[in-house]
Amino acid sequence: MSRRSFILLAGAFVLTGQQSSDRYGPLIRALALTDAQVAQLQDSLGPVLLDGAQRVKLAETAKVLLRFGTSAGAVVMGLMDAEEWPTGWPCPISYGHGVYASEFDLTADQVQRFEQLQHDVQQRANDQLMEIGNRYWKLLAGQSVESPERAALLAETSTLVKQRDQALPPRNLATAVLNETQKAKVAAFRASLELAREALELRLIRLPGLPEVLCH
Repeated sequence: MSRRSFILLAGAFVLTGQQSSDRYGPLIRALALTDAQVAQLQDSLGPVLLDGAQRVKLAETAKVLLRFGTSAGAVVMGLMDAEEWPTGWPCPISYGHGVYASEFDLTADQVQRFEQLQHDVQQRANDQLMEIGNRYWKLLAGQSVESPERAALLAETSTLVKQRDQALPPRNLATAVLNETQKAKVAAFRASLELAREALELRLIRLPGLPEVLCH
């Protein structure tokens, strides 16, 4: 794509309510969109006419949205944020790490290390819950059931339980479990997912529905 296209894109590219500079640059380069196609996207003049090679590339880009297992595994193991999936997740993902081992060619030792990271994260929350519980029982002995302090502790407990159940390993520790080949595989997947996100925002592809199994 020419320099003129990037200037055009940076100056006034507005789609789905968002101002863009080089926001869609990776997808434009991946599809090798022409100046005329970029201008058509900018002006929202209807469907962009793609040539055969571009349609093939776009179809390949869309396939990443069918890799639910890879996405779920990357989120569970702390290798990517849930928000990187184009619409987020409609329900908690609670499968064990071993379920996703084949997605990233994990060894048994690596699965154990991921499970230990998850345990450590949740243990910190459990320690906080125990401390709150001790405070609660001390209040129980000397205050009425309707006391504001006790109500506040109950609310804090509820919030912390939700945070514990959704806690994920820190990204740097999770990535350190992987070897270089696995790191490259995760990076390539996230890059492909970003291209798909851009294609969705530009309405070049549609998002498939999540399989019901992920909600159980």
